[in-house]
Amino acid sequence: GGSAPVVVVDEPDREGLAGYVGIDDRAGADAAARHLVELGHRRIGIVMGRLGVEPRTGPVDATDRSTVTVRVARRRLDGYLRALELAGIDAASVPVWETTGHDPDAARRSTTELLRAHPETTAVLCFADQLAIGAVQAARALGRRVPEDLSVVGFDDIPRATTWEPQLTTIRQPLVDKGRLAARLLLGAIAGDPPERVDLPVELIERDSSAPPRSS
Repeated sequence: GGSAPVVVVDEPDREGLAGYVGIDDRAGADAAARHLVELGHRRIGIVMGRLGVEPRTGPVDATDRSTVTVRVARRRLDGYLRALELAGIDAASVPVWETTGHDPDAARRSTTELLRAHPETTAVLCFADQLAIGAVQAARALGRRVPEDLSVVGFDDIPRATTWEPQLTTIRQPLVDKGRLAARLLLGAIAGDPPERVDLPVELIERDSSAPPRSS
């Protein structure tokens, strides 16, 4: 018998071999970074989830940044750094921290390390809303208010983004539509349709966790 029909959501991208549903991760990251730049931020840190097969935590140097194997992470990191470069910010000077997982506790620890190593940071871009929640917790533990002392921008627009205090500025992706579309593509694959690739749109949602830096 032949292989079973497969539709991939986000990861791993088996180009040409399976249906695929994702988002334009680079465009979303670009919008998040540009939002902070337009508010006046120049000292921006980045908190990422896992970048490769092995779970690690800590700063990510230039070599590691160029060898990210997790596709979504690679595209979002590229989007962040390219947008900052276009704004005249040296990407090599931007602190990037990897977390061991995609949960607030891991992000709280990593953001605490980032802010202690780079206390001049006025804003943090977070790979996901769950990490943004941890970043807000880290700021508070260090006596920094959000957004007065530190702006935080997430990604995904999960339901908790609107119930968290402060409500998170984030990149909205159509999570429900992703599932519906994946189901439709899978039914098509079962019926013998050729693999189809779809990237769904994203948009910046401005809420309360981002503001101009106090020095501007």
